[in-house]
Amino acid sequence: MSNRWNKDDWKKCSILTISLCLVVAFYVILGRLPGVLDFLGTIIGAFTPIIMGCVIAFLLMPVMNFLKGVFSKFFIKVLGEEKKMTAVKIANTLAVAFSLIFLLSIIFGLLIVLIPELQKSITMLSNEIPTYIDKAKTWLKNLSFLKKYPNIYETVSNNLDKIQDNLVKIMVNKLLPNIDTIVVKISSGIIGGVKFVFNFFVGIIIAAYILYSKERLSANGKKMIYGVFKKKKGTVVLDSLSFVNNVFGGFIDGKILDSMIIGIICAIFCLCVDMPYAILVSVTVGITNIIPFFGPFIGAVPCALLILVADPIKCLVFVIFILILQQIDGNILGPLILGDSTGLSGLWVMVAILVGGNLFSFMGMLLGVPVFACIYALVNVIIDSKLKKQGLTNNTDYYLTLHGFDEEGNPIRTKRRISSGNDRRSRKQNKKMGNRKSKDIMATRENIREKVGMNIGDKINDEKAKAIEEMAVVKERAASQYNEYLKKKQNRNNENKNSENRTGENRTGENKNDKNKSSNVRKNNDQLKTNNVSEQNVKRVQNVKPKNNKTNETRNQSGHKNGQKKENGKSETNE
Repeated sequence: MSNRWNKDDWKKCSILTISLCLVVAFYVILGRLPGVLDFLGTIIGAFTPIIMGCVIAFLLMPVMNFLKGVFSKFFIKVLGEEKKMTAVKIANTLAVAFSLIFLLSIIFGLLIVLIPELQKSITMLSNEIPTYIDKAKTWLKNLSFLKKYPNIYETVSNNLDKIQDNLVKIMVNKLLPNIDTIVVKISSGIIGGVKFVFNFFVGIIIAAYILYSKERLSANGKKMIYGVFKKKKGTVVLDSLSFVNNVFGGFIDGKILDSMIIGIICAIFCLCVDMPYAILVSVTVGITNIIPFFGPFIGAVPCALLILVADPIKCLVFVIFILILQQIDGNILGPLILGDSTGLSGLWVMVAILVGGNLFSFMGMLLGVPVFACIYALVNVIIDSKLKKQGLTNNTDYYLTLHGFDEEGNPIRTKRRISSGNDRRSRKQNKKMGNRKSKDIMATRENIREKVGMNIGDKINDEKAKAIEEMAVVKERAASQYNEYLKKKQNRNNENKNSENRTGENRTGENKNDKNKSSNVRKNNDQLKTNNVSEQNVKRVQNVKPKNNKTNETRNQSGHKNGQKKENGKSETNE
């Protein structure tokens, strides 16, 4: 037995030590929680301009990309394809500048519109509080049911007088004596506001740098990721970061655009109807609409109360308009702009808003939905990988009727009844018709459901069995086709070999016949030549006339010699 540790043992030991260290650290942090929170607050305060710059750059990224595309096309046409890099640089700088100008113009425009409207509304409220109270008293007097109960009218009117007196006492007794503390708080608030403005402008400068060099920063980030992780894990990290970017960017940008459209529609309606505090109400409705699900109610309730004090009838009109507008936003405008950017159901959206709002107030309500969407997607990826390892599907419908698995791994399913309004009506009718008819009708319905395949689990099993049978048939066909192909190939090879052998034998026989024919032709030609020569010589001898003996003898001798030469030449040719 060897006492050496394996890699698994070292791994388990390291995990245990790290977990113990984390538990101890968490216990220490809980014991000193106020100091830790103060330390974290100072760190976050130091990084506030950087965080604001990153947020501004993230929000302005779609605007900057749009402007960059427009400017780059224009400058490439003007400067030509040869100076494409310079055109892109000019377009990048102009896009950054115009996107920041766009942000500042929106902020200053809202301030220019809101500050006078707020001042006007506050002065109107402070001056018209007594008149509003008198209107409320007269309205209560005119109510018919209060005439029967005068005690209720007296208590309500006395309470209204007390409210007015309390407001005057608060102004005189509490605000004026504590003016020093109020000034200190106002000054601290002013200092905080100055810090916020300073951090905001520094954040704008940082956002300009981030927007101008975003490609370079993204390349450095990819280099760091692939330097820390392996290639496969690095691609997974990049894919997850791109998913987070798409979720956050799509949700926040779409929600801001949606809220701007809702605020503009509300402002147009309020101005057309001559609603009191029209600009203030529309801006409040637009800003609070950024918060999903609860935002419209958060903005509509104080606005409705503010309008109620001025004009109750217009308050009713405003409430009806807000309900119609929210239905249009939830069913038409929101899905058109946002789509399914988060992939969450209504239940999870509500949970994310409640948890985020309780933990981080307004920012938690705004960012709770995309953060929860990213966590939900990560959990789904982990669960899908675990199911894939076990050979199970990630389709939720498969688990509707699943009760468990047996020892062999086959699914155990329960019958799932699908009821609707039509079934309830038919049940009532069946009670009137009698038990027998109702039993027969229910039996026929169950048979129809079984035939149609209403049980989803059985339907999935049947589809799986059919798919397996079809795969087996396809495999058998493929195997038979492959065997036929091999047989045909062997037959072709054998035929090619036989044809080659036959052609070889035919070629050898043909060569021999050609040689014999050529030799016979040569012999015949030689014989013909010899016959022709002999005939010519005979003709020449017959045509010669004798003059004298000497000439005849010399001619005979020369002819004899020529004949010998010709015979010698013929013999040489024959040889």
